[in-house]
Amino acid sequence: MNISDRIAAGPFKVMTEITRRTTLLEADRDPSFFDDLERVGFLVDRKGNLFDNALAKLKGFYADIGTSKRIMSGDIKVISKISPVSFTRYGLKLQDGTELEAELVVLATGFERDYRVCASRFIGEELAARCAEQMGLDQDGEFRGLYDPIAKSLWSLAGGTIQARWNSRFIALKLQAEQLGKVLN
Repeated sequence: MNISDRIAAGPFKVMTEITRRTTLLEADRDPSFFDDLERVGFLVDRKGNLFDNALAKLKGFYADIGTSKRIMSGDIKVISKISPVSFTRYGLKLQDGTELEAELVVLATGFERDYRVCASRFIGEELAARCAEQMGLDQDGEFRGLYDPIAKSLWSLAGGTIQARWNSRFIALKLQAEQLGKVLN
């Protein structure tokens, strides 16, 4: 097991606290970066929790790979809190009557958060209905529905590669116990 697996895939309660503190440190370290993004309409949550947003809420995060500088410079426009109404000949008309010229419009509307919808295509609607909702943390502070039994020898296993590498060991032990007829909690 690589050290990176242990660092990035620890218990969610611990990882949530680590990323919360890291986010606060980053916001304090370079407030002008966040100020500049807010100035051009990018919604910023300086006290947000990247781990919680990315894995528990499945929204509210943005990984900057250089695009922020283009947003700050005005090369890329961000429109927040105003809904688009229609496309126009040269761009986009907004709910407040504003019309924006654009060569390209990207609507960042999200994705299907309920994995049961996608899973039903592979395991059928009946089994998919047995899957737990994957949103938020359970009573133990772990991501709800991430590693749950669906039927005999069928488990849901989700998350990023790091989480899957870390947690698949425990699922394998539970499957082995099931095959041997032993209870493993």
